[in-house]
Amino acid sequence: MTSSLHEHSQELEQPFAAYQKALRERLHTFLLTLDPVLRTDVIRALQEEGKLLSPEPFRMHTPPLDAGPY
Repeated sequence: MTSSLHEHSQELEQPFAAYQKALRERLHTFLLTLDPVLRTDVIRALQEEGKLLSPEPFRMHTPPLDAGPY
């Protein structure tokens, strides 16, 4: 039961993780067709924070809810 709850919380945190993984894999096939020098530059650019190949997972920032009456 705990494992299921953990998996569900991960899905809520990263709802597009599976799509991002598929995009990364597909992108790597395209990158292989580039000239090695250009490929290095493109990969470096795509590894910046928030980019598809970033080593850190992208965290969506959600603004806090207003504490006022609804």
